[in-house]
Amino acid sequence: FYTDGIIEAAAADGRQFGTRRLDSILAHFCRETPPEIVEAILREVAEFTNGSAPTDDRSLVVAHVL
Repeated sequence: FYTDGIIEAAAADGRQFGTRRLDSILAHFCRETPPEIVEAILREVAEFTNGSAPTDDRSLVVAHVL
């Protein structure tokens, strides 16, 4: 689960992070632990936005199915 602050995080040129980037991260890190997945997503969002302050909340919930 994620809030729109993740996918609507904007780069300096106005492009949004988007669901495709999020899907790509999830596909790449799908075998990692939930904390590692959260860390990867937040790191990628921060890099995409060049570390700018969030303009909206950025919340994530990652669950591991046993």
